[in-house]
Amino acid sequence: MTVCVLGPLDTGGPALSPRERIILSALVVRRARPVSPDELADACWGERLPKTWTQQVQNAIARIRSRLGRDAVLTVGGRYRLGIPDDAVDAVTFEREVSRARRFGLEGAHDRAAAAYRRALDLWRGDPYPDVPDWPPARVEAARLAEIHADAEEELLDARLRLGEDAAVIPDAERMVREAPLREHRWAVLALANYRAGRQADAVGVLRSARVRIVEELGLDLGDELRGLEVDILRHDPALEPDVGPPGGRPGGADESCPYRGLVAYDVDDAAVFFGRDRDIGAILARVRPGAVVTIVGPSGSGKSSVLRAGVVPRLRELGRSVVVITPDESGLAELRDTVSGEPVTLAVDQAEELLELPDDELRELGALIRSWLDAGGSMVLTLRSDFLDRASAVPVIGAALGQDVYALAPMDEGGLRLACTGPAEAAGLSLETGLVEVILRDAGSRAAILPALSHALAATWGRRDGATLTLEGYDAVGGIAGAIAGSAEQVYGALGTEGREVCRSLMMRLVERTPEGATVRRRVPLETLADGATRRAVVESLVAARLVTIDRDSAIIAHEAVGRAWPRLDAWLDEDAGDARMLRRTEAAAAAWDAAGRPDDELMRGASLQATVEWRERAAPELTSTESDYVAASLAAHRDEVRELEERAERERASNRRLRVALAVSAILAVIAVIASGVAVVRSADAEAAAEEVRIEALTSTASSAATDREVAALVAAEVHRRWPEDPRARIALEGALGNADGLVRTVRFPDAVSVAAAVVPGTRTALIAVDPAGEGGEAGSGAVTMILDLTTGEVVRELDVDLTSLGGEAARSVSRSAAPYRQVIVSDDGSTALIHTRRPSSTESESCCVSDLVGVPLRSSGFALEATTLAVDLTDRPVLAPDGRAAYLLLRGAGEPAMIDLKTGRLIRPPEAAAASEDGIGLQRLALVDGRLYVGARDHLRVYDAETLALTEVIDLPVDGNLSMTSLLLASDGSGGLLAMSSDRAARIRVPSGDVDWVRTDLRCRTVLVAPVSGFLCSRVDGIWSYDLDSGQPLRRVLEPLPSSTSTMDRVVGTSEIVTVTRDPATIRRWRPDGGIAARDVDAMRVAACALASRQLTRTEWADHFGDEPYRRTCPDAP
Repeated sequence: MTVCVLGPLDTGGPALSPRERIILSALVVRRARPVSPDELADACWGERLPKTWTQQVQNAIARIRSRLGRDAVLTVGGRYRLGIPDDAVDAVTFEREVSRARRFGLEGAHDRAAAAYRRALDLWRGDPYPDVPDWPPARVEAARLAEIHADAEEELLDARLRLGEDAAVIPDAERMVREAPLREHRWAVLALANYRAGRQADAVGVLRSARVRIVEELGLDLGDELRGLEVDILRHDPALEPDVGPPGGRPGGADESCPYRGLVAYDVDDAAVFFGRDRDIGAILARVRPGAVVTIVGPSGSGKSSVLRAGVVPRLRELGRSVVVITPDESGLAELRDTVSGEPVTLAVDQAEELLELPDDELRELGALIRSWLDAGGSMVLTLRSDFLDRASAVPVIGAALGQDVYALAPMDEGGLRLACTGPAEAAGLSLETGLVEVILRDAGSRAAILPALSHALAATWGRRDGATLTLEGYDAVGGIAGAIAGSAEQVYGALGTEGREVCRSLMMRLVERTPEGATVRRRVPLETLADGATRRAVVESLVAARLVTIDRDSAIIAHEAVGRAWPRLDAWLDEDAGDARMLRRTEAAAAAWDAAGRPDDELMRGASLQATVEWRERAAPELTSTESDYVAASLAAHRDEVRELEERAERERASNRRLRVALAVSAILAVIAVIASGVAVVRSADAEAAAEEVRIEALTSTASSAATDREVAALVAAEVHRRWPEDPRARIALEGALGNADGLVRTVRFPDAVSVAAAVVPGTRTALIAVDPAGEGGEAGSGAVTMILDLTTGEVVRELDVDLTSLGGEAARSVSRSAAPYRQVIVSDDGSTALIHTRRPSSTESESCCVSDLVGVPLRSSGFALEATTLAVDLTDRPVLAPDGRAAYLLLRGAGEPAMIDLKTGRLIRPPEAAAASEDGIGLQRLALVDGRLYVGARDHLRVYDAETLALTEVIDLPVDGNLSMTSLLLASDGSGGLLAMSSDRAARIRVPSGDVDWVRTDLRCRTVLVAPVSGFLCSRVDGIWSYDLDSGQPLRRVLEPLPSSTSTMDRVVGTSEIVTVTRDPATIRRWRPDGGIAARDVDAMRVAACALASRQLTRTEWADHFGDEPYRRTCPDAP
C-alpha cells in the first residue's frame, strides 16, 4: 500500500470519494500525531459544518479502512492517526532522498547525489495536497515541500556540473530560470554552465540579463553570489574550472558487468539493479501472510518473474522470512513436493502455468498437499500468465485459493519505465546520454509487454557504450527497442554456416510454437534433444551467448516469448511451417514415449500415421534427433517386415495353387473334385470380402457414434457412411450417434478468409449482424472490414451493409498484424432497430500500441439510429450498453470517474453533471448494466446508480465484500427479472435492484460470460463447459454445451427459441446450438444434410487417410467448402 500526495492523491488501489480523499490527505499532513475529528471536519467543510458531520467523518474513516485495509487508519484515544508506514508515503520518501543526495554531495559522490536527486524529483507529479487546497496546515506543508523541490532541482544541476555535464545542464537551467526568474542561484548555474562549455560571452550575457530582470522586478542589485561569479568569469578564475572525477563519477569507474538482463528475467541476486516496481512489490508484500496464496497475473512480457524473483523474494528475506523459489520443471516439481511436505515457509513459484500441464490425478494430489501445507501456516506467491487464470481457478482443492487474491500486474507507467532505464545504470556507475531516456520512452509508447524488448535493447546498447555512457548512437545502432532482438538474432543467424542455419531453424521451431489463437509461446525442451551432435551444440551455445536461449538445469527454453514476436524471420518460419510444426511435435512426443517405454514394437507408428510422417520427412527434410530418427526407422522396418510377411504368405498361396493345377491334369475325377473345391473357395472368398466390409461398416459406425471422436470428424464420417451404404441401417445409427454427441450443434458458419469476426443476434429475427475482418496478403488483416446480415438457419448472407469500419484509424486501423487485428463488439438494441459496432484498436501502427475506441451506429430498421463513425481517444473499460430503443449508448471510458452516454441521434458525448474524481489508472469503475431506466455501475465494493436520461448520480449501494476484494470486476449484467448478476474472480451474487438486497453469494462460480436464459435461469461459460444455473438459488443445473474455444468467444440467443449462438473471434466461426441436444431431422437423408451443416467443411486428407486408408480422396458434402 502506498499513498502519493505529491500531485493528485493516489493509493494505487480502489478509488476514494472526494471526502475520503480530503480526510486521508489531512491524516498524511498530520501523520506524526493523532488528528481530532474536529480537525478533519475543518479540512472537509471549513466553518460550514453540516449537522451530521460527526457521523459523516466516521463513515468516511470506515470507507477508507474498507478500501485500504483496517490498519490504514488507527484510532488513538478518540482521535485518528495514519497507520500507513512512512516508507509508503511519497512525501516522506521525497524528503529522505533529498537528504541522501545532500549527504552524497558532501561526501563528493556527485554521481550518487545526482541519482538520489533524480529519484526524489521523479516522485513529484504536481502540487502537493491538491485535495485540501484551503486547509491552512496543508497549505503550509505544501509550500514547505515546494521549496524543497525547488532547491532540489537547483542542487541537481550543481551535482551535474560537478560531474562535468556543462553543456547538458544549459537547457535545463534555461527552463528553470524561465520558471522562477527571481531565484538567483538558477542564474548562477546557467552562467557557470555556459562558461565551462566555452561560451564566455553567453555567460556574461546571462549575468546581465539577471541584473536587468532583478532590478526591474525587485529594484535591487545582484546578490553576492552573482556579483562574485561575474568577477570570477571576467578574471578567468581557475577555481571555476570543473574538478571531474573518474568515469561514472566514483573511484574505479563503472562496473564491468551489464546491469540489464535483456530477455532473461531479473533473478534473486539482481535485486540491486531491479527498479521501477517498488509500488507493486510493496502491494504484494502486504498480502503475503500465513495461509495466503498471492497470484501475480499478467501477460507474457509484463515482468511477473522479475517482480517475484528480484523484488518480492529479496524483500521477504530482508524481513527474516524463509523463502523457497522454484520453477515447476521436473526437478522443480520434486523440490515443490519436498517443500509442501515440510515446515511452513514462503514458497515462490515462478511460471506456475506449467503446473497446469500435469495429469489430473497428479494435479489433484499436489493441490491437496499444498492445501494442507497452507492450513499449517505456509504461504505462496506465484506468477501466472493471465490467460491461464481460469484454468488455475478450476484446479481441484487449491483452485479457489489461486483465484482469490489475484494481483494484476499493470504495465509500467512512464515513471517506472524511466527508473527501469536509469536505475540499473546508476547502480552500476554508468550514465545515460542526455535525451536517451526520452527516446526510449517515446519508442516504448504505451505498448504492453514491452519490458523484455526494452531490457534487451538497453543490454545491447550497453555493449556499444562509450566509456561509462550509454549513448543515442549506440541505441540507434542496435535498432532501438523494435530492432534489438531481431538484430541480435540476425547477427547469430548470419554468423552460422549453411548447415548451422538449417539447424538453427529446426531448433527454434522446437522451442516455440504458435497457438490456435495465433499467440507465440515457448516450450521447454530437454537439452539432450537440442544438443544431439556437434553442430547442434555449437548453435545452442551461440543462441545462449546472445541471451536468446537460456539453459535451466537439463532443459533449454527461449529467454522470452518476445523473441517470437520481435524476430521477423522466426515469425515467418512459424507461419510457413505451421503444419510441419505439428508433425514435428507429434513425432517428438511419440519418439520420447517410445524411448521411455524401452522401445517396444507396439509403440511404433503404423498405417496412415506412418505414411503421413514418411511423406513429411521426405518433403520437409526436418532436423530429427537420433531418437526420433531411430523411431521413424524402426516404424518403417516394422512396416516392411509386415509387408514382407504378407508377400511370403501370398507366395505360399500361389505355390499351393500351382500344385493344384498339376493335380487337375492327372485325373478328370480329381479335376471335378478340384473344380468343386475351387468353387467353394470362391464362395469363401466372397464371404470373406463381405465379412470385411461388415467389419469396416461397424468400425466406421462406432467411430462416428463415439463421444471421444471429434464432433466434426464424426459427423463427416457418418455422412460418408451414408453416402456409400445409404440402405444400410447402420448408416442411420452412425448419423444419429454423430448428431447426438454434438452437444446440439446445428450449424457451423466459417469465415476461412477472415482474421476475426464479431456478431450479435437481431432480436425478433433468426438473423445476426456480423462484422468480418478479411485477411489480406500473408494472413494480415485486410483493408476493408465487411458488415452483413447472416441468416442463422441457412448460414447464407442475406445482404451486405454499407458500413465503413476502417477509415477512422487510417493507416493505424489498416496496417496491423493478424495477432493485433482490431477487436470488435457488436451490440443490438432490444427492439432490433439499431446496432452499435465498437472497435478497439491500437492507437498507432505499432501492433502493440493501445488503445482507442471507434463507434459506429447502424440502423437495422427505418426507426433505427445511425451514428456517424466516431473515435474516442481512450479505451473502454466494459462493453457498451445500448438503450432498449437504440437511442443512446452508455460507456465506461478508461480513466474516467463516471460513466458517459453518447446520443446516437446527435453524436453528442454526454457526461454526468457532477463528475466524480477517478483514480489515475481508472480502475475504480469496472462494469455497467442497464435495468428499468437506471444505469448501474460496479465499483469494486459498491454500485453507483445513475438516471439513464440525465446521468445524475441517484444512489450508492454497498456490496457484501471485505477489504480490497471486488464484486464486479468480471461481470455486471441484467438477470432479465429486474435484478443484476455480479461476478468477480472470487465470488458471484444476484442483487435485487433498486433495493440492493442480495439473494445469494457463491464463491465457486466463475464465468467468462453470462447469458440470461428464457425461463428463470442463466447460462455460464466456464472453463469446463457452458452450464445452466438456477437464477433463484445460484445452483448449477447441468452442463449444456462444450467449453467455448477461448475467452474472446461470446454467446447470444435466438429470442423465442432455446437455441444459442456462439461467436469465436479467431478462428472466425459462428455456431448455432440446440442445447437440449435433440435431433430435429428424422429422415436419414435430412440427417446427412444436418451432419454436413454441423461441420461446414470436408474431411482433410489426413483425416480421410485415418479412417478410409488408401482409398482415393473425395468430397463428402457437396455444398461445403
